[in-house]
This record gives sequence, C-alpha cells and structure tokens, in this order.
Amino acid sequence: MPITRGRTILALATAGLLALGASSALAASGDVTATFTAGGLNGTAGEVSATGIALTGAEQDVALTSTPWSATDGRGVVTGWSASVAASALTNGASTIANSAISISTPDPTPGPSADATPFTGVQSILAALTGSVSLFTAAGPNGGTYTFTPLFSLHVPANARAGSYAGTLTYTLTPTA
Repeated sequence: MPITRGRTILALATAGLLALGASSALAASGDVTATFTAGGLNGTAGEVSATGIALTGAEQDVALTSTPWSATDGRGVVTGWSASVAASALTNGASTIANSAISISTPDPTPGPSADATPFTGVQSILAALTGSVSLFTAAGPNGGTYTFTPLFSLHVPANARAGSYAGTLTYTLTPTA
C-alpha cells in the first residue's frame, strides 16, 4: 500500500513532536524548609523483681531480674547527658532491708535505629551498692535517639530477713550535661 502525502505529513509531525518533547524537558526548582522543635530527655525504668528466694538463716546474695530500660534524647542538641539511679529501702510491714543491700551494674547502652553511636563513658560495669544516687553512665554527645540497656541487680539478703513480699522504689534520672 503506497503512503499518501497526508499520512507522511502526519507521521513526520508526530515524530517531530515526540523528538521535541524528549529533548526539551523543563526543570523547575524550589526551596524546601522544615522547622523542628526540641523534644525532651526521657527515660523508662524496667521492672526489677525476684521470686522464690528461700530464706536459709544465713546471709545470701541473690540476683534480681530486670526488664530492659531505655533513655531517649529528642532534644536536638549536641550536648550530653548522664544516667543515674537511686533506691529506697525494701519494706515488708515492719521488716526493712536497707537500700545499701541492693547493688547495680550495667552494660553499655545499645543505640536504637538512627540513634547516634556516641560512646558512653563511666559505665557502671561493677556492682555498686545503692547507698545513694549511683551514676550508671554518661553520654558526651551528640547522642540523639533511643538507647536501651538491661542492668544487673543483686540483693544482699540478711540472715534475719522475714518471710513475705518486700517493695521499694527505684528512681532513674537522666540529667543534661553542659
């Protein structure tokens, strides 16, 4: 079938438009802006417990179990922070076990997704009695994001401990550093 003049012109015009469109792309640019407001410095203490401790009439040291703890720095600054913990005495009615009978140590905190991989200093890697506030570690900065760790606890049970359930309070504190 012979190509007629009308079809040839249409084919050439279509090819020309396609070539023109492919070679003359238009580009535009614009600005992107975002404003961030500072978040906070927050921590979550895990649950610490022990069950089934058999009293023997002798002093004994028992391991307590802990769920993971966390520290989240959402302040958007490059300054650091430190973590510490203190404990109250454990009480069971009229019976008391002093807070100094509780000891803690902690491994290096693990950075979560997208958290800064800042090394921690002063990590409390040896059991320390909770006679007051005990420093767990310091993050020098920058250290934005969430970090988790699971402390190890030990309880020194005195020979004269009374049977029953004891309760106390752990106070976990994150403090900004300059």
